[in-house]
Amino acid sequence: MACLVGVSSQMTSDAASKTEQENRRQAQKTSQLVLPWDESFTFTHESASVILTEYRTEMAFYCPSVVIPLDMTVPELQQKSPLLLGAVQMVTCIDDAIRKKRMTDQFLEHVSRSIVKKRQSSLDILQAILVCISWYHLLPEPEAQLSIILHLGLAMLRRLGLHRRPNPSGGKLPQSCERDNAPTTDERRAYLGCFYTTCVAAICVKDMDPLRYTSYTEECCRVLEELQEYPTDMCLVQLSRLNRMAHKIVQILPFDSYNQPHICSSDSIQTCVKALGAELRHLKPSSAHDRIQDSILALQYHSLELLLYESALEDHSSKSDRSSTGVHYDILHSSLASAKAFFSTFSSLAPQYFLYLPYSVYQQYYHAVDSLSKFLLLAWKERDQIDTRITMDVATAVNMFIAKAKEAVQLLNHEESSLCAEEILHQLIARVRAFEELHEARLAGVESYDIDRGAASRNSIRDATFALPHDMSWQFLDSE
Repeated sequence: MACLVGVSSQMTSDAASKTEQENRRQAQKTSQLVLPWDESFTFTHESASVILTEYRTEMAFYCPSVVIPLDMTVPELQQKSPLLLGAVQMVTCIDDAIRKKRMTDQFLEHVSRSIVKKRQSSLDILQAILVCISWYHLLPEPEAQLSIILHLGLAMLRRLGLHRRPNPSGGKLPQSCERDNAPTTDERRAYLGCFYTTCVAAICVKDMDPLRYTSYTEECCRVLEELQEYPTDMCLVQLSRLNRMAHKIVQILPFDSYNQPHICSSDSIQTCVKALGAELRHLKPSSAHDRIQDSILALQYHSLELLLYESALEDHSSKSDRSSTGVHYDILHSSLASAKAFFSTFSSLAPQYFLYLPYSVYQQYYHAVDSLSKFLLLAWKERDQIDTRITMDVATAVNMFIAKAKEAVQLLNHEESSLCAEEILHQLIARVRAFEELHEARLAGVESYDIDRGAASRNSIRDATFALPHDMSWQFLDSE
């Protein structure tokens, strides 16, 4: 009898425990997840888990600077990093354009108020900003806003003291933002994410200077490389080490973002290009594009090449004399070949990746089209010197992008939830078409200039050979 009572008691206890667990799971499914910046935005934990799973499957490996462990649940992430969880929901949920616009506005207002007015400091805020920047094209925000968001991220990076090694406490009281212990791997990833993002902005947008690659940057790369806690860590390390060249290349530009002369004088520009080109080739990633990360690395490498050649050609074309025409032609040939390699790599991307590619890839594409336009204008002026087999025209590059976007649209389910995604892709197409229109305007300007210059030359000969009375010019008569 006692045994039966004991077994019955145990069964009752197990049943109660299972019932309690089931009730807890049911409560989590129906309970509301409130976004940190607006209590009117709610998700059930079940729907939030679905969105988080989609983020991990489709997007997370594009943002190696922010890692969310696979075993971390929505309640755990909400407890540890509520703003990061909200940012993930914001960029991943693209089924309602109106709601997404409201979510984005509230998110940016909350972040800016937290950093500027409330002076809050947390890794959660910085990681949320990095996620926001990584998929900026999925957000209904103007391009000019991106620079502001990035500067807010850099302000948070410095406030947390993550941009350098912790200062030793001996001899001087530490500031409130400085840390006494070694940075965590999450903090190192966030720092490298900021470093990489500023490099892309310096290369593609040219509205800020990149962070310097310091011994601390290399230390963060080495730590992540040795530990390799996550598969994406090596991609972040490779991107960071490759972009050590960004700051060096920017130094050969005629002027920086503040319109101040750079270190490398115009007389030594060709020497700088040769040395930096050799150093960049030493960092070139392997040619294998078996993974999407390999293709992203290759695109980053070609972007740095384009920046180097663009800087050299802009500096060279600003001079009235061209004593180094042979070197000039060599650089122009290399620039056209590098542009073609960029677009060839981009064409190899599978269309199913297109929508969720990080915004840095789109920035690099726009920069590549813009650079190609400038190179072709120089080649047009010297068309008898350029090998047409090593280049492509702007229209071909633009149509390649459009074809990829259309393939991506066809892969979407033609339901109401895909309309927002299609609109995002159409906006990307409109942006790249704008660069094609810019190229046509540039080309028309160059052709018009050449026609005017040729007419002026002919009129000068006629003025000298057949002088008109009263110092009149043939140019005046031709204009009538």
